[in-house]
Amino acid sequence: MNSCRTGLWIMRRFVCSNASFKDVKKETLRKYERFELRTGCTAFIQFSITKDGVWTVVRHNMTQNHHMIPADKRYLLRSQRDITEEQLKYLSAMKASGCRVPDLLRAMRKEVGGSPNLGFITADAYNALAAEKAMKLDGKDYNQLNRYFAQRQSSEKDFYYNFELDEHGYLISLF
Repeated sequence: MNSCRTGLWIMRRFVCSNASFKDVKKETLRKYERFELRTGCTAFIQFSITKDGVWTVVRHNMTQNHHMIPADKRYLLRSQRDITEEQLKYLSAMKASGCRVPDLLRAMRKEVGGSPNLGFITADAYNALAAEKAMKLDGKDYNQLNRYFAQRQSSEKDFYYNFELDEHGYLISLF
């Protein structure tokens, strides 16, 4: 919750992922039925900020109306998954060397003692690699764009272009 006067946070409430119920009115027709996890759980924790800027727990309800997720399945929760920068660099380097992603993931799982210890699932790895590729300028795209702009600049006296890359080779801006 934001303060109306200052726009700063004054209170924050975190609820269980199983809170509330599915809105049946907004449901679209599907060929398959999705499994519904929400049970109307009322568990929450509420924080408020003091005048000193300290976050304090002011209310909580720890009563769950469902079973907790077993420890061996927690790695499947989106909130518990994350690819570290080192893992992404390893995947990128090995993929650039010609290794297949499924083989890399199998080797990484074996190295850390199984999927629960890896920290992410297969889809996360593919998404991270795709995002990295989209952010990074591929040499072909960059060279083609650079040649096109250079050609236009040589043929049109008023044409000007400039671009900026960060330390990792990602495009920051193009003018």
